[in-house]
Amino acid sequence: MHTPKHLRRPPHEYASVMLEVTKGCTHNKCLFCNLYQGVEFQPVPLEHVIEDLDEIASVERSPHRVLFVGGNPMGLPNARLVPLLELVREKLPSVSEVGGYLRTADVKLKSDADLAEMAAMGVTDVTLGTECGWDPALERMRKGHTAADILEQCPRLEAAGIKYSLFYLGGFAGAGKCEESARESAKVFSRLHPVRITIMTMTPYPGCKLREEVESGAFELAPESEVMRDVATFIANLSCDTLIVGSHDSNLFRIDGVLPRDREGIVATLEMRQRQTNDEALAPLRMRMLAM
Repeated sequence: MHTPKHLRRPPHEYASVMLEVTKGCTHNKCLFCNLYQGVEFQPVPLEHVIEDLDEIASVERSPHRVLFVGGNPMGLPNARLVPLLELVREKLPSVSEVGGYLRTADVKLKSDADLAEMAAMGVTDVTLGTECGWDPALERMRKGHTAADILEQCPRLEAAGIKYSLFYLGGFAGAGKCEESARESAKVFSRLHPVRITIMTMTPYPGCKLREEVESGAFELAPESEVMRDVATFIANLSCDTLIVGSHDSNLFRIDGVLPRDREGIVATLEMRQRQTNDEALAPLRMRMLAM
């Protein structure tokens, strides 16, 4: 396999066959991300993809789902993406679902016909790193999209028949700003229909620009108790029907459930953890986390 052994994938994709089709990220400017530093975005050579698919076919018994991996592989122009989807159909005929990361800005660049073509070729769902829905924080972290972009582009995926999962980053806005960010984010996410929302915690990993800003004092991380309040406020005000997945390694809490059924229990758990949290003791642990 040309695909590296260590690749990042969303927690819910644990059982998917991974196929690297791109390297790097087209944006690669988010202050908190250290995944693709020094890596230029480029498609993986087609011959490597073919060889990897042949190897997968020789060892996997009737796989049903393939995950395209890379920073945002589903953002490839359809002229490049569709032949890859055709290869999956040819080499792995049992596969009925293909997923992968997609930036909000990528959706904006695709026409409705492009999205419909993706769906017709087996792209059933994608994962977007929305992070939050409050513009001051999105701009501060150089996400490359706005709340209005999220509200405009996600429904276009729905119209094309492509489901989507979203990320929400607790503590994204920084110390003292999380409450407002959480409430405004909930307003945005509540107007959408995500299959799931994966909760993570803002972390200044070594090698990312956010780390430099935290160490210089230019950005103040939200303490862990404020992160828990952030996530509790977000979920308490979230009105869409969705799964909440909060078991990511960046979190110092674990929450999972279905909204609206489990809302009260999730919020109560986070409020309890908040009351029990020793921010001073946990601050060094956040700074020792090494990788996304």
